[in-house]
Amino acid sequence: LHEVSGAVLRTRWVADKPSDGLTLVANRYHVHEEPVREGVVAQTFLLEDDGRLRATYMERTRVYLEMYEEMIGPYPYGKFATVENWFPTGYGMPSYTLLGGQVLRLPFIPYTSFGHQICHNWWGNSVFVDLEDGNWCEGLTVYCADYHYKKLESDEAAREYRRNLLKDYAAYVTDPDKDFPLSEFKSRHSGASRAVGYGKSMMVFHMIDRLVGRAGFQAGLRAVAAEHQFTAAGWSDFMDSFEAAGGVELDDFAVQWLTRRGAPELVLESPEFEESRVTFTLVQGEPLFDLQVPVVVTTPAGPVEHILDLEGASRKVEIEGTGITSVAVDP
Repeated sequence: LHEVSGAVLRTRWVADKPSDGLTLVANRYHVHEEPVREGVVAQTFLLEDDGRLRATYMERTRVYLEMYEEMIGPYPYGKFATVENWFPTGYGMPSYTLLGGQVLRLPFIPYTSFGHQICHNWWGNSVFVDLEDGNWCEGLTVYCADYHYKKLESDEAAREYRRNLLKDYAAYVTDPDKDFPLSEFKSRHSGASRAVGYGKSMMVFHMIDRLVGRAGFQAGLRAVAAEHQFTAAGWSDFMDSFEAAGGVELDDFAVQWLTRRGAPELVLESPEFEESRVTFTLVQGEPLFDLQVPVVVTTPAGPVEHILDLEGASRKVEIEGTGITSVAVDP
């Protein structure tokens, strides 16, 4: 409720939904508001009245709200506001984001980081994080935002995004003392903590998606969002939800990927190509993981993917196929 009396503006905010924090932002703003749909409006709070910038963020707000309502469930607030800051920030709070003026005007931000902040209104702002068994929120938001946009672009762009996350992990977590299990991740404070808490966490959600299937994965997300709205959720709640939706037992998976540090190191040894098959040995270094390894062979008809179980230090593999010219482990 806004009331103007002379040179004084009095604003009354009523927030009837729980929040795990309260933030006050004040400045002299040019405020604009447009309806998104019944019960939800988009707002901009800009330091200068910039019609083109306003129109861009209004349009992207509508796109992202529609995207995440379809993916996760109804938007939990009555508005989403894009608020300009006078110094560089990229914060996501319940029902609004606080972005620095220079950040707002970078041409790629409305199509990347802006959507990430809107996604946080589901993960982190309305479904709170139970830190008892680790912060799942950043990895899931990366999966539903940054990585999802790459998947919409192309399979190649998505694969390259995953590859870059693995490069970051290999680069930043070479020192074992910098590594830690996901159950201990609370917040980012270094390159190594980002590589684990954001990158490795995102890859865990990617693996779950492959295990339970796209329909089961999305049903699991929607169930957590509905059942834990404005309450705290932990990794265990997601595992239970994915199990129920996908019909896959995830207890061992959770222990391996959430409570242990480290990541697999795979080697392809002794490949031999014959006319109708290829044979090789798949080897992993310490520590050992139970894995489902994608292996791609190139044939005259094109690439063919095989999913191989690897439960020990090595496995001899034989893949049938006429004219196989190459084999790649987890390309």
